[in-house]
Amino acid sequence: MRLLIFIISILFVSAGLVEAQNIKTINEDGVISLIKKRNDKPLVINFWATWCIPCKEEYPDIVKLSEKYDKIEFIGISLDKPSEVVAKIKPFLKSMNAKFTNYVGKFRSVESLVTLINNSWTGAIPGTMVYNQEGKQIFFHEGQISYSELEKVLTDNFPSATSEGEKTGSVLQEVGDGGSYGQSAGSSTDNYAGDNIDNSASAKNTVRLPLKQTKKCDTCRF
Repeated sequence: MRLLIFIISILFVSAGLVEAQNIKTINEDGVISLIKKRNDKPLVINFWATWCIPCKEEYPDIVKLSEKYDKIEFIGISLDKPSEVVAKIKPFLKSMNAKFTNYVGKFRSVESLVTLINNSWTGAIPGTMVYNQEGKQIFFHEGQISYSELEKVLTDNFPSATSEGEKTGSVLQEVGDGGSYGQSAGSSTDNYAGDNIDNSASAKNTVRLPLKQTKKCDTCRF
């Protein structure tokens, strides 16, 4: 009986955390601050929207990974309208049981956001970026990313970021037919032009999965 009460209490607390999320707006300066102030903790940023089907399909995997990698900070940035926080954003986050911090974007323009994040970004979402403890972008992916793809990036780069501290291989572990991370056309960090954020990285610690073919259902435009 006590165990049942304990489990029910935990469920209510978890639900309350999601319900109580205070979704604030964020602009370019806010994103820069998130990237800079790492406090020795890696960062994953995921851009999404409730009107974007690939984003909604991808989101459960982002939630699962945020729970597995408890030593990595996960941030979601919705590109819905700030006026849609109550009607759309909060209900979606509650349905996903997402406990990590989410914001709603209020950016000056698509161009300013692309310049801040990565110049190779076409502006399509979902978009996922990974930064190391020093605020250097080590991974950029445009379009829907699978659980296993992002898991490999996080495990290869931050092997002690989970409670298990598991490690599956090196950053340059070959995949497919002789290809490897960081060898797709143009590394993600070479195209970065953010304001005073150290995003340089050598080829061996720059990881970027090949982009999927752009189809109508793969990405959304904002």
